[in-house]
Amino acid sequence: MSRYRHLPSETTAEQYDETKPLDQCPPGVKADSGGRRFVVTIHGARTYIAHGDYIVQEPDGEHYYPCKPAIFDAHYELVS
Repeated sequence: MSRYRHLPSETTAEQYDETKPLDQCPPGVKADSGGRRFVVTIHGARTYIAHGDYIVQEPDGEHYYPCKPAIFDAHYELVS
């Protein structure tokens, strides 16, 4: 198997805070009938989120995916 390096790129993300009302959550966060919050990925999957997850915008600009803080911190750095 060949080895590949992830190309440097920029993305938009915001850390999810479950204590905020839904209308103050990052874009793409929705709630089901039971109040559980989720995002819809580029593959159309409903993915439930937890407090502290980062909500990362997909390249299409319309979909999002959650990322655990430890993984996010290992792969992303803030662009100034």
